[in-house]
Amino acid sequence: MSARRGSMDLNEFLAGFQGDPAYEAEVKAIRPITNLAINTNRLRNAAGMSQSDLARAAGTTQPAISKIERGEANLRLSTVARLAHALGVEASALLADPPVSLRSTSRSAAPARHVAAAGQPSSGMMVRIGVPTVRVTPPNGNFSLSA
Repeated sequence: MSARRGSMDLNEFLAGFQGDPAYEAEVKAIRPITNLAINTNRLRNAAGMSQSDLARAAGTTQPAISKIERGEANLRLSTVARLAHALGVEASALLADPPVSLRSTSRSAAPARHVAAAGQPSSGMMVRIGVPTVRVTPPNGNFSLSA
C-alpha cells in the first residue's frame, strides 16, 4: 500500500488481477497492439526520426503515426510492413515483446497514478496501463481492454 491512506499505486492495483483468467486473456489479446505502439516509438526515436519523418517514409500521415504510438490504430498488415521498412526492421520486430524495462516505463504508463483501494473500484473506472486502457467492471468481474 502506498503512503496515501486508502489508495494504492497502479502496479499494486493491477497485481490484484494477476492470475485472473479473464484479465490475462484480454491482456494477451491486445499485446500485439501494445508491442506495436511501444516498438514503433522506440525504433523511431532510436533512428532520430520525428513522427512526420516516419510518416513520410512509410507513406502515411503524422496523425496516423501518433495514433499507432498511442495504441489507437487498427492497422493493415501492409501498413505494418511499410512502417517496418521505413524503420529498417522486419515487421516481426514491431510486433515482438519490447525489452521488459520499456513495458513498465513507456511514455503513457502511469505507475504513480493512484486509484481507490476501498475494496473494488467503481464500475467503469478507466486505468491506463502502458498503451491500452483497462475498463474494470467489478460487480460482474468482467474486463474490457481497448487499444
